Amino acid sequence: TPAGCWRAARKFRYHFQNSLRCNAPRRQGSWRGPDLTERFMATILVVDDELGIRALLSEILADEGHTVELAENAAQARACRERIRPDLVLLDIWMPDVDGITLLKEWGATALLTMPVIMMSGHGTIDTAVEATKFGAMAFLEKPITLQKLLRAVEQGLAKPAARAAVAYDNNPPPMHADP
Repeated sequence: TPAGCWRAARKFRYHFQNSLRCNAPRRQGSWRGPDLTERFMATILVVDDELGIRALLSEILADEGHTVELAENAAQARACRERIRPDLVLLDIWMPDVDGITLLKEWGATALLTMPVIMMSGHGTIDTAVEATKFGAMAFLEKPITLQKLLRAVEQGLAKPAARAAVAYDNNPPPMHADP
């Protein structure tokens, strides 16, 4: 229900604001404070059926300097995944058309799971988290998500592809071409 979405978004925003009050003072223009030029700026796809949560995550990640794409269901997430090839996906588990675990399995089965995926849920259990990681999710965040957990998970997720690329390069170096 729309009222439930806004209630959840207010609760989510309340937890973020309270977590900010506990932090040291921050620089203008960033939630966390470090200079934005010091970090890798990524394209992040946020998939959540709740408008308030999508908007809040978008605002936070954009303030961190990332490009954010939004999808409210699995169909939009598929189209967005094909169009932009995101560096990271934040994927809600409970969605009305297709749940996040099914979408994760689908991307894995079709070799489209080339980016780190962080699952999010307000109704998740340990079994759900284990299932998500079994199918390729790198992390599981329980809603309401604290600002620190969100930023830490995103940072770790964005560091992961670089490590994978380095391992792939070590195992399969590019071919050497002989000079004519």
